[in-house]
Amino acid sequence: MNKKEKIIDLFSGCGGLSKGFEMAGYDIDSFVESWTPAIETHEYNFPHTKCLGKDITKITKHEIIKKFKNKKIAGIIGGPPCQGFSTIGKRDVNDTKNLLFNEFLKFVNIINPEFVVIENVRGILSMKTKDNYMVKDLIVNNLNSLGYNTSVFILNAADYGVPQYRIRVFFVAHKRKKIYAPPITHFPIQHNTLYNAISDLPIIEENTYGAEELSDNGKIIYNHQIRKQNKLDLERAKYIPEGKYLRNTKSGLKNDIFPNKELHIKESTIRQQKLCRLDRTKPSWTVLTDWYNIRQKIHYNQNRAFSVREVARIQSFGDDFIFKGSLIDMYKQIGNAVPPLLAYKIAKTIKKEGELF
Repeated sequence: MNKKEKIIDLFSGCGGLSKGFEMAGYDIDSFVESWTPAIETHEYNFPHTKCLGKDITKITKHEIIKKFKNKKIAGIIGGPPCQGFSTIGKRDVNDTKNLLFNEFLKFVNIINPEFVVIENVRGILSMKTKDNYMVKDLIVNNLNSLGYNTSVFILNAADYGVPQYRIRVFFVAHKRKKIYAPPITHFPIQHNTLYNAISDLPIIEENTYGAEELSDNGKIIYNHQIRKQNKLDLERAKYIPEGKYLRNTKSGLKNDIFPNKELHIKESTIRQQKLCRLDRTKPSWTVLTDWYNIRQKIHYNQNRAFSVREVARIQSFGDDFIFKGSLIDMYKQIGNAVPPLLAYKIAKTIKKEGELF
């Protein structure tokens, strides 16, 4: 039996990339993550994987060499923080988090793995450094200078069976061959729907909050729980039809849907989309870190926010993947994760033997 190839996950979060690569047959040797709840989740779900440290900037070259001198590492994967690159955020070229890409490349330079995978938001493609260099070009040029053949993919998770529209950028670099984007498996008419993903989970009755662990037809369901919500938002949500949301735009609903002014939301607040009841017949909108709040997203036919387990399923985590930390911590971990199913498709593409250079 062939030994599994080992990989390292940097900026691992709770382990979405790790899980996808594990599903494809890789061994997750070790990881680096700074946030304690995400570390706890990763360690619980990958019990044989070692955390190398919380602060990647404090892991020295000597420590890396000592740790891996007698170990063959096939790949380094990860998603360096993206706040400075996101089109939602401030896109601050001076954001120190953006410099963490250099720490990622430090590991690559020292360990020299066969392949590298970097995930980020689409905004990175138009982001420049304070010296006016394109960040994308810096990453590609750095990897190429280390002897890699580097490809850049823009992938929509819904095209690969994930029940969610989620567009992300992947830099995939390989020493021996050119890696192409994984072939699309689900064209729009075949997209997996929100209903398919979560409809079999137990109903969470009004004025209840689910449970961290519950039994359903002999099966234990974990993390099927929600937070207590603001009473006015719960009442407002009753008037939002499926597939609609409140916003001051032509396509959005207005305050006049509410029967009394007590339920009105400030005009300045609803300049952004609020109280969106998702459409069960389509993939979900992109999962973000704040889905614990019903003011952000509403279940398609229950008057509540989505549960932790529902959001995990929308991100394609299996029910055997258990989240640790507070409720809000769990939502944040899931919202920041790479969908494991999408990671799996990329990992399988890397594993596939293609034409070598």
